[in-house]
Amino acid sequence: MPIAIKHSSGVHDKDPVVVTTKEELEAACKRREELIVVTGDLAVKLRQAWSLRHKFKLIAALVTGGALLIPFTGGASAAGAAGVLGIAATVGGGVATTVALTAIVAIGIVLLMAIDKGYNVDLNLSPNSVGLKLRK
Repeated sequence: MPIAIKHSSGVHDKDPVVVTTKEELEAACKRREELIVVTGDLAVKLRQAWSLRHKFKLIAALVTGGALLIPFTGGASAAGAAGVLGIAATVGGGVATTVALTAIVAIGIVLLMAIDKGYNVDLNLSPNSVGLKLRK
């Protein structure tokens, strides 16, 4: 039975692809599915991560920069990258930001950036799900 997903551009009556895991979400995005409904724990994490979407590139740069230095610093840069995220959490609003950063790490910065670039995100679909509509 088709699920009507309401977006700012109107209502769509196509059957969406329903995903509950990061792997399923990655695969659906790679296939460029027109409508995706994210449910369960992944939807909760996506909601949390989405609250910091404007900071994805900064967070990616900080984490990637620290990760690239690991071979040269014997792992000390990994602790530094974790410290940078801790500082960002403290400056950004404490516990709520820490939860959002944890969600970003769990989902993956690359996947979140792909969603941000290719999909309109509907956080109002239901309390336990998030809707994604492919941008055309």
